[in-house]
Amino acid sequence: MLKTLLKVRLRYLLASFSEGMMRKTRSVAVQVLLAVVVLASLMFSLGSLFWLLCSSLTPFGLERLYLAMVAILVFALSLVASVFTMVPQVHYGKDNDLLLSMPIKKRDIVLSRLLGVVAAELMLSLVAVLPALVVYIVNTGAGVLAAVSLVVGTLCLTLTATGFSAVLSYIFYKISKLLP
Repeated sequence: MLKTLLKVRLRYLLASFSEGMMRKTRSVAVQVLLAVVVLASLMFSLGSLFWLLCSSLTPFGLERLYLAMVAILVFALSLVASVFTMVPQVHYGKDNDLLLSMPIKKRDIVLSRLLGVVAAELMLSLVAVLPALVVYIVNTGAGVLAAVSLVVGTLCLTLTATGFSAVLSYIFYKISKLLP
């Protein structure tokens, strides 16, 4: 049941991300092309930023500072995005009554919502980390171990940011309940 709930949740997240910039009248090919162009331009702009940063730090042997700055950026990006994703997904779910009336464990409902948010944040983090990884490998000549370490570190940062955003989203939810 968890697999089915997670599949529905990811489909809903994908639809909610594309809802604002896509019209119903556009074909699927145009929507995919637009999404690819937006992601490519985002990755190119982040790659340019990372190139300037890494090329100015590596001559002085400050590769770790570069990686720390990338980690801070990924953490901040994940934290902000996951707070704004988690509040409507977890706290203001429109299908809460329907799901709770079905013979589904409450644990599976909450877990599917949280895993959906984690998956969305991991995809967003990878969009930021992939240009940083390419720039790091090109500038320092690092090998496969560095690439694996950066991807594992990204996963850990995303999970940490999701934990913090769960607490922050709960605080925002409680504050919004107090407001008229």
